[in-house]
Amino acid sequence: MDQPNLLTKTFATCWGYVGLAALERGLVRIVLPRKKEKDVVREIRNTVRESLDTDTALGSVAQAFEILDVAEGQIREYLAGKRRTFDLPLARPDATAFARAVWRACSEIPYGETRSYQWIARRIRRPKASRAVGTALGANPLPLVVPCHRVICSDGSLGGYGGGLELKRRLLVLERKDSTS
Repeated sequence: MDQPNLLTKTFATCWGYVGLAALERGLVRIVLPRKKEKDVVREIRNTVRESLDTDTALGSVAQAFEILDVAEGQIREYLAGKRRTFDLPLARPDATAFARAVWRACSEIPYGETRSYQWIARRIRRPKASRAVGTALGANPLPLVVPCHRVICSDGSLGGYGGGLELKRRLLVLERKDSTS
């Protein structure tokens, strides 16, 4: 069986360097903004298996390139405060049913709003699983598109974030500022 083609891309934004990985069927990974491009490249390589089979039809490679270009444009617009939602094909990785349920519930949180880990736990009918919700969100391969930065602790504190708490704070400020405009 052929391995799927996985293409990657890094690009500079006003927030730092961002990384993307896509298959011909959709986006599989977003690396949140980092100060150094080499850190983004390293993270992509550490989290996804890169393979580009030269025997694969050009059409599927072209589709993956198109997905990367569209994703880059939408992420740039989002970080500039000009986009509230994403319209991208996603190729969700293998994950547990629990993690997929957490990511779906997280995706329901409206732009400019926050919900708690407990809210997600109740939403997926696992009310005692708040910590496990946090673990699943920490493994979210598509931050921004699956807006895990919108999930905070029940007491209003930020909790954790794979991109760091300062980035989480900046994203929440961006959304709140834009949602009041």
